[in-house]
Amino acid sequence: MSFEKAIEINPVNFAAHRSLGELLESAGRTADAIAEYRQASNIDQPDMSVHLNLIRLLRASGKEDEAAAEAALAAKIDPNLFASERDMSKRQDTGANQRDEIRRHRHH
Repeated sequence: MSFEKAIEINPVNFAAHRSLGELLESAGRTADAIAEYRQASNIDQPDMSVHLNLIRLLRASGKEDEAAAEAALAAKIDPNLFASERDMSKRQDTGANQRDEIRRHRHH
């Protein structure tokens, strides 16, 4: 049975929407893939794979605001989702601040 037929029979079939989104994405049909991932997300919000796919495709499509909104939603569902990115960013910021402080002291 095709994903479209499965969706026709059961419009809230999460797996069919997600799989159709993956198929459309692999075919280069980004806008259609985004629409299917959104449908899947509306059915099963806690599934992070759908949110991550949406964020990636939205960013690749230049839709940064939509990607940021999707990332915020995903972070509400799973607060640890982007923890490693935040930790990395904090470490980089701390390192940059320490380098700036060392430079200031060298010039005095």
